[in-house]
Amino acid sequence: MNIILFIYTNTMINMTKAKQCLWQLIFIVCHKVFSIFVNKIKITTFVFIVFSSVGISQNCLNADLDIYHRQMQVYIQKLESNQAIAYSDSILLIVEDRKLGDCEKTYWVLLERSEALELNKMYEEALNINYDIARKSEKNNWWSLLTQTHISIARCYESIGRQAECFQQLSLARQIISKYQLETVYPIFCLRYASYHRMYDDQDSAKIYALKSIESGHKYGIDRSVFDGHLLMGILSTDLDTAIYHFQKAVDIFSERGDFYGAASQSVNIASRLWNVKRNKEAWQAIHRAEMYLSKIEDKTKNYYLILSLIQHQRQSMFEAQGKLDSSYHYLKLAYENDNKAQWYVNQQKITQNAVEFAIQKEKEKVKNEQLISLILRIGLAGMGFFLILLSWALYNNQKKQKQITLQNQTIISKNDSLNQSIQKQAVLLSEIHHRVKNNLQVIISLLTLEGTKSKNPDVNILLEEIGSKVKSIALIHDQLYSSGDFEKINLKNYFHELCTHFQEFQSDNYNFDFEIDCDDVHLNLETVFPLGIICTELISNSLKYGKVKDQKLKIYISLKPLNEKYLMKYSDNGSGYRDIKDGTHSGKMGLNIIQFMVRQLQADRNQYNERGAVFSILFEQKQVSVV
Repeated sequence: MNIILFIYTNTMINMTKAKQCLWQLIFIVCHKVFSIFVNKIKITTFVFIVFSSVGISQNCLNADLDIYHRQMQVYIQKLESNQAIAYSDSILLIVEDRKLGDCEKTYWVLLERSEALELNKMYEEALNINYDIARKSEKNNWWSLLTQTHISIARCYESIGRQAECFQQLSLARQIISKYQLETVYPIFCLRYASYHRMYDDQDSAKIYALKSIESGHKYGIDRSVFDGHLLMGILSTDLDTAIYHFQKAVDIFSERGDFYGAASQSVNIASRLWNVKRNKEAWQAIHRAEMYLSKIEDKTKNYYLILSLIQHQRQSMFEAQGKLDSSYHYLKLAYENDNKAQWYVNQQKITQNAVEFAIQKEKEKVKNEQLISLILRIGLAGMGFFLILLSWALYNNQKKQKQITLQNQTIISKNDSLNQSIQKQAVLLSEIHHRVKNNLQVIISLLTLEGTKSKNPDVNILLEEIGSKVKSIALIHDQLYSSGDFEKINLKNYFHELCTHFQEFQSDNYNFDFEIDCDDVHLNLETVFPLGIICTELISNSLKYGKVKDQKLKIYISLKPLNEKYLMKYSDNGSGYRDIKDGTHSGKMGLNIIQFMVRQLQADRNQYNERGAVFSILFEQKQVSVV
């Protein structure tokens, strides 16, 4: 149906493309039908070749089943459960046709299949297989297989949280090991027993049996018990160096066995733990080792991209902790891209697995398969005919509607052009308004300055100069809006810089000051910036009046930082500090009243204190403005 929708959409755009898509659909359907027969031939050929290579034997094909069993173990150790299940299906098909169902090695393959099902969280099916194996093993005195089956059952019960049943199965396994001196099974038992104690909070016992798993695994050549034991000890160890020692041992074993996926993933685990305790240099070395192991992998499969994503996520966290946000974002983006690539492989594996399961099932019931394929083909042909009729009707209907759609598109384009012209005109008018407001305010400032030059009263001159500064702070807002072309938001860093520069222009060389602006890329609306500008104007005026210290150049510092959903503005100077800490002023009340009024208008929290000069801070939110 998605194909039909895709073609129909394109026919609404271009008639020629629709016809091409129609032929493509016919080609795709025919190709799919042909592929069914080709795949069937491939499966049949594969089974025939395997049967020919195996030959008829009366010794249960031990040698060949050993190969199959080892390959199953490889899939399980790499956590490739879907491949293991599909592979076991192929093996069981051979076993069924060759009547090898009573062979012990067949049940070893089934045991690995149950673990693959367990990895896919299909516990009920896994337990059913395990109990069948246990009954068969006990009947035929296959004690090693029976012991490992009890261990496998215990692992299932541990996964679903059934402690009593888990302990019961482990006890049965211990009894058989002790009775029949199964030394080679003992490392596997120790590993599972350690995991049981870890799960139920007996960490000391867990460590003891994990170490026994490593020791006995070395002794009897059970590699999986060794590296799983090291991994478990790494998890259990509270001392970081001990944990890293065991994880590194596991890495070495993975590397020696050519399992670079495991080596790379555990190297990332080591890097994460080192980074968490600030051992940064060692953490970076571990990340580089993980990348080195990953570079040795030739096949770019799902696991490759998963490990690569894991490395990049760790790099992102490390760069973020160092404040290198650009690098952090770069690796976060790469990690997500590789997560998507891994998911693509997962989907492909699912598709492949379904195809294999489908083919195997058909081989088991050849007669029914032929009938089913015939029925599917008939339904497919009927469906294809229906879809072709539907597409033909859509194409015919599209011809009738094509002119109407063209006319509608022309009307929409014309209206869009008119709307764009109107928007541009409104933008020009709004820009002109801000420009004129700024100019009018500049005229007011000039009048105030002119009036001040006429007056011989110094107090009047100071008052007019202060009023002019407040008007200038407002004029700068409109100047910012006009200059940037953004009539809703104001760049606070540029605004503060121009405000301080304005004050510098009116200071003599002997009484000039320096300033520093520390402001992120913050843009706020006019309703928020207006009171902020008035507050900063008052604070700068206050510093220029009362904050100067003899033989020291005045320096003003203004910072504005986002803080969660709010903003923190901090103003400070290196002057003499506040004389009245409670009010946050040097002297006089008029400036204080203006600041208090603006703070209330912002609904902000204010704080002031002395710290190598006067410090004033407010915590506020951007004011909400109605859309209307």
